[in-house]
Amino acid sequence: MPSRPWGPGPRSCATVLVLLGLALSCAAPASADPDGARWTWRVAVSPDLATLRVRWEVEGFRPRRAWLGDASSHDTLTLLPPPDDADGAATLARADGEPVALDVVGVDGDRSCFEYAVDVRKVIEAGAGRRVGGALVLRTGSYLVRAGNVPDDLDAQLVVDAPTGVRAAFPGEPLGPGRWRVPASQWPFQGWTVFGAFDLDRFTCAGCDVTLVRLPGPLAATSAGVRRWVSTAVEADATLFHGRFPRPRLLVTVEPSPRATEDVPFGTAWNGGGPHAFLWLSSRARDAALPGEWVGVHELLHTALPHIALDDAWFAEGFVTYYQEVLRARSGKNAPAEAWNQLADGFRRGAASTSTETIASDSAAMQARHEYRRVYWAGAAIALRLDVALRRRTGNRASLDDVMRAITTHPAADRRSLTGDDLRTLLLRWLPDGQGARIVAEVLDARRFPDLVPTWAFLGVEPEADGVTLRDDAPGVAVRDAIMARFDPVAPDAGAASGG
Repeated sequence: MPSRPWGPGPRSCATVLVLLGLALSCAAPASADPDGARWTWRVAVSPDLATLRVRWEVEGFRPRRAWLGDASSHDTLTLLPPPDDADGAATLARADGEPVALDVVGVDGDRSCFEYAVDVRKVIEAGAGRRVGGALVLRTGSYLVRAGNVPDDLDAQLVVDAPTGVRAAFPGEPLGPGRWRVPASQWPFQGWTVFGAFDLDRFTCAGCDVTLVRLPGPLAATSAGVRRWVSTAVEADATLFHGRFPRPRLLVTVEPSPRATEDVPFGTAWNGGGPHAFLWLSSRARDAALPGEWVGVHELLHTALPHIALDDAWFAEGFVTYYQEVLRARSGKNAPAEAWNQLADGFRRGAASTSTETIASDSAAMQARHEYRRVYWAGAAIALRLDVALRRRTGNRASLDDVMRAITTHPAADRRSLTGDDLRTLLLRWLPDGQGARIVAEVLDARRFPDLVPTWAFLGVEPEADGVTLRDDAPGVAVRDAIMARFDPVAPDAGAASGG
């Protein structure tokens, strides 16, 4: 899930606060649990997207300190006096000697309201937002103040009051126009909100409610073509989960890229506030080139899975890299031979690194050392070896597919980052003698890229300069064919041999 720096922001507009004298109600939503803690953020967006005025309503909970989750300092905020209709005189104040923390002053009960304004220009300068034409992309934690302790029973909601012509898109559960539930994943992970003028498309695909945002900018691809592209990626990823995408909803934002030399040059996936992804699309890309390309399949598979620790990039990125090829074959977008060729070519590129560090070390320091190919493809090699070992041991009755499905239902999913240790624990369910942990350790502890010659020989895959040859006299032909077998939606539980 790569990231990139954002560009410079728009001019400052200090006078916008005068335009935002909105009477925002402090009443709790009617659907809220009267016995639980409730946080509601009511966000008024200025017409020029230069300022957000936020009213944070807190009920059933007494905050002591607060801060912004995704900003390096509170210089982006203007703290405002208590609203006239609020109970008491609760305010936020800058804490002495603390560049991030805010003191909560004057709270004498379990109900209080706070108001502040967010300077969007400063947020962008801090790297927590960017402008795209008439739209604004902000890290959600750059404008939502939160208390240090998050109650287990918290009912959190975001309400956006936007002027005519301005929309908002947030990855949480929609509760009505301009209103979303803020899930627990908002606190441990980063996420984004989109404001402004953009095209919006909603549809259901593989059991998932998809919200598709198209940011301003020229595109040769049509709206129908963009929908078909995203739908194809969702459906391909769903083949790993018996044909049903494992998230109830998904937010996908497509950004035109006028200077891109590839049809889909880049993508990112995020977990904070709910699963969502950004896909950059060349302004020259045509509809026919998009369905089945690998970037969309890769990034949307990230959104299907819980967040995995960045130090374990071999797991987070490597397993998704393996499955981006497998799932495109299972969904019929690539022939099995082409999928094996893509894997073999990726392993060659990963092995071309000159790093002398262990794979584990390069994984933990990937963002600093930029050993992306080595780490991604070494992780994919671990995934292939595990998949082969599981299928070989069980006669294709179990596979890495079962482990990936178990990851999505892990008790800690969406509350903390899962780790390589969590994976090793899960593997014990199917490889109780520790074989799975040994396969992982053999690769991670090595300073050389893993040798896949024995795996290729077992599967009957012969990588060549211009493709691969698939031999039918190899001992692991049944395993090889099961890995890439076309998904059969009629018999989703028929086992690994049908791509399940």
